[in-house]
Amino acid sequence: MNFLKLALSNTLVYGDTDIFPHPYEYDLLKDKVQLLQRLLLDIDGNYNKSDYCSLFVSAKKNKGEFRIATLIDPILHLDYLVLAIQIAEQTELKKKKKNEHIVHSYRFMPNKENGKLFDSSYGFHSFKKAINTKVESFEGWVTNIDIKEFYASISKELLERVLVANNIPKKDIERLRNILAAINVVNGKGLPIGGNASRILAELVLNEIDQYLVSIGITFVRFVDDFVVFSAKGNEIKDIDLIHEKLSNLELEINYRKLKISESCVARLESDFINNLPLYNNEPELVDGAQVEIMLQEQLRQITKDKFLNLGQLKFITDEMAINRIIWQIADNLGFLHKGFGTLVQWVMDNIDKVTEEVFVKIHTAVEKLLVMCHSVVDNEINIAFAVRLLGAIESPETQIQLDNLYRRYEKSSLVRLSIIQVFVKWEDKNWLKDNIVNTNNLNLWEQRAILIGLEANNSIIDKNNLAPWDILLWS
Repeated sequence: MNFLKLALSNTLVYGDTDIFPHPYEYDLLKDKVQLLQRLLLDIDGNYNKSDYCSLFVSAKKNKGEFRIATLIDPILHLDYLVLAIQIAEQTELKKKKKNEHIVHSYRFMPNKENGKLFDSSYGFHSFKKAINTKVESFEGWVTNIDIKEFYASISKELLERVLVANNIPKKDIERLRNILAAINVVNGKGLPIGGNASRILAELVLNEIDQYLVSIGITFVRFVDDFVVFSAKGNEIKDIDLIHEKLSNLELEINYRKLKISESCVARLESDFINNLPLYNNEPELVDGAQVEIMLQEQLRQITKDKFLNLGQLKFITDEMAINRIIWQIADNLGFLHKGFGTLVQWVMDNIDKVTEEVFVKIHTAVEKLLVMCHSVVDNEINIAFAVRLLGAIESPETQIQLDNLYRRYEKSSLVRLSIIQVFVKWEDKNWLKDNIVNTNNLNLWEQRAILIGLEANNSIIDKNNLAPWDILLWS
């Protein structure tokens, strides 16, 4: 298996994270796989941190909660994912068997044809089904346990110990250490959230917890760091204490704010969008897109600021007329889309060849209005970056003025600046780039790279003598 081809294919189809707009650089690399492979071999994990740039942005998690999200420099992301895929091949076999229906997150089953890394029949949908199946015949107590700030709490020592225990070669562990250091995970703690490489590595840590719980006779099902534990009457506190002790030994802790203990007779999780789907398999071709559309329409009728749309199933709507109907309806309710705005914009952009001009103008105008109003939907850098990406799909004097104003308004946001620069690069608007980027002293490496791609080779705004091999590869 060509790990780099798989990593690049996965990134091109599914993005590098589910948090940020997908960087344009990956499209430039799809025809340069051999050159990229040679560059990664030359680097061999020895990254000069000054040659690469990752962005750290505060992202909304839940109501009133924030977390730090990382937009990883593309070459670091690809090397990180390549290494994780190599590790996943060796470690999937050590996870609890699929037919035991215990572990439902990120079951590694790569498909080189479509770039998919994980088995679609396992996920949150199968997790919910497993819970409901167990509850139907169970008498006792059911406990929902979540690990507090799980990804951010994984220490370097814990990760490396788990890798050693899984017989990962020392050279790969050293390479991973260098990649994380280049990303700027420098305090010995935490994995970047939102990407598949971190998900694979996090599952290694969780697998150690799984094996321990099974060994002491605790019955549970798990999706990522969400555990649902089934305890005999009188054992529920004891089971929680045992899990607390195991997590403490790993320098992890239970999120007691989310801890929930229920009697089995009332333990069914609240019915939601996924429970209502007629099928538990997540393959797009097996899910009725028309039924998904009906459910979305029902949610739109009930939408409020505090009642979120569940947009996770948008990908199952493939009919062109249905896509346009949904976008039209959501555009009328965009001011309520505090959660899921980025998911919506990415879905619109992924299906832009199916969207009629009338419908696209409607969603484009709705997004413009949010930005002009400084609406609370676009009160954070990530949603603004998604809005910029959608606005950039139409090149017009009006859009240029709005993006120019945004560039000045958010001059302290590297993510917003980068997103706007990339739009003007896409438009090949060299005049705007030359007029606004007088010098590059205040720009990060990612912004400089975008300008380099957008300007002529002989332009003196970038000192090409100081380019890293990675930048030269993109520019060539």
